[in-house]
Amino acid sequence: MTAYLIGLKNQTMDRDDEGHRTYDLTWHYRTDDYLDGPETVLQMVNTLHPIGSAYVEGNDYDPWAFRTPELTIAPHRDIREGDPCADWLVTSKFTTKPMFRCNDTQIENPLLEPVAISGDFVHVSREQKTDRNGKPLLHVNYEPMIGPEVEEKISYPAITLSFNSATLPISIINLLINKVNDAPLWGLPKRCVRFTDCKWERILYGVCFYYFKMTYTFETNFETFDKFIPAVGYKTLLPGSIPFLQGSYAVQKDVLGENEGSVILNSVGGLADPDKPPLIVNASGVVENPLTGSIFGPLIQRREIAKEGNLLLLGIPSTLPT
Repeated sequence: MTAYLIGLKNQTMDRDDEGHRTYDLTWHYRTDDYLDGPETVLQMVNTLHPIGSAYVEGNDYDPWAFRTPELTIAPHRDIREGDPCADWLVTSKFTTKPMFRCNDTQIENPLLEPVAISGDFVHVSREQKTDRNGKPLLHVNYEPMIGPEVEEKISYPAITLSFNSATLPISIINLLINKVNDAPLWGLPKRCVRFTDCKWERILYGVCFYYFKMTYTFETNFETFDKFIPAVGYKTLLPGSIPFLQGSYAVQKDVLGENEGSVILNSVGGLADPDKPPLIVNASGVVENPLTGSIFGPLIQRREIAKEGNLLLLGIPSTLPT
């Protein structure tokens, strides 16, 4: 119950308008039992010429043409219809055209298909409150700059993953949509990957076997999805008062005694000196730039607004293919 190669019967080559080369080769195989069929021949073909192997035949060699999964196995043309068959013609293809996935392993179960990955960028425009150094964007009268002139284009790398699943995890999707990673993921720190979109499709395989094709989209921010919010307000710390106590703050007045409006605050809620470097403080009150920030400069508050979740519950890989 085996097959062996008799020899090459025919070979042709086509080249398309993009310059890709495709070779069609026809081999003569013979089985040692009349009860053997195309599957027995296929096993020997895959042994002698594995899928993905380069085109090498005699003196011919094309290192960029690889064997594809496509082939036909038919009784030898000298075999009359209905007669026992031990001789087979196998036509196989080698091509320089790219394949949609690695085919070195034959996959029958759609749930074993590898994850497909693609990517692009998400572009948004946002009004900026500070310049690249964290200094508040103010006019000469200390009013904040607003409008299209201070909008900046922001681009987030987006990653799309597609894979097949035996079930539809709709409850997990609802739980994690728009959440950020609660632990390092794909080489990025926590809170740098956001689950933004999901598409799914129910597919029939075989007779009564259904599975789901899941497509997830993630945005990535190599810094963080946390917000850095300048501290502004109408009230400032009263002279001689103790910071952070209710009643220690009053509406800021101008030189004429009128309410001044919204002003930039420092780390204790006093009137900030816009010429001093800003101080960045997180929600726990920890100063994140103690060596470069000034307590008299503008206060920048880092806030974790987006909720966190374990994105691996979606069934995505913990590492991306490289």
